[in-house]
Amino acid sequence: MEFRDSGVTFLSVPQLLQSAKPVVKADLESGVDVWGYLLDGDAQAIEQCGAWLTLEERTRASRFIRPEDQRRYIVGRGGLRKLLSGYTGLDPAAVIIQVGPEGKPALGNQDGGVLRVRFNLSHSHGRMLVGITSRRDVGVDLEQIRTTTDILKLAERFFSPDELNTIALQDASSQRESFYRHWVAKEAFLKFKGVGLQFPLGQCRVTMVVGNASAAIDWQKGPTDSERGVVKFLPLSDGWVGAVAAEGNDWTVRLGEWTFD
Repeated sequence: MEFRDSGVTFLSVPQLLQSAKPVVKADLESGVDVWGYLLDGDAQAIEQCGAWLTLEERTRASRFIRPEDQRRYIVGRGGLRKLLSGYTGLDPAAVIIQVGPEGKPALGNQDGGVLRVRFNLSHSHGRMLVGITSRRDVGVDLEQIRTTTDILKLAERFFSPDELNTIALQDASSQRESFYRHWVAKEAFLKFKGVGLQFPLGQCRVTMVVGNASAAIDWQKGPTDSERGVVKFLPLSDGWVGAVAAEGNDWTVRLGEWTFD
């Protein structure tokens, strides 16, 4: 089974393990490869994924109280290892995933150094999104648009006054998607920078570019220290939003392509 979105294809983990292979482009340095898969799995897939995990990962999985959360962690981590093995040539069990001081994951090797392949991930309500690059930092975010969220209250709390005004002035049918597009843009950019959401979101300001395919970022790191960047949005089905941020401005987004045995 797979869920084919309007752009990103979300494979089931059993399909990813049994028959699917990622098409790895030779010119990885020119863009960000984006992959998706569903956090599901039958008993066989869970067993296979679990066998690839480190002791630390298995211990973390055992700490989840809900069985569903435990299963999703195991297949999510196993699916990630399977995907990264296609870029590194390593067996999924041999892939070393390090975690930085702010919690950002990175590929490592036996000598403790960081490999040229870099990645970032995001999961939301049973879906996993992974962005993979070469020699440039990357951040991704995926969110399901939730109808129960009080978006204007959250925007007032976390966003800049200009962003709140931009969202509030739209018609009611557009406000919710606009809020989530601002949110994923901020999170993808801050994950790319390796600081995470502990950084004040209102100081990472989003300006939508005409056509809404991308957004400009004005990151006010300090009173006299600012940085600009760009975020690109992903083509997803109704009810979902996703974004990618990466180092530099000369990169493209490439939706992952699979081959099947």
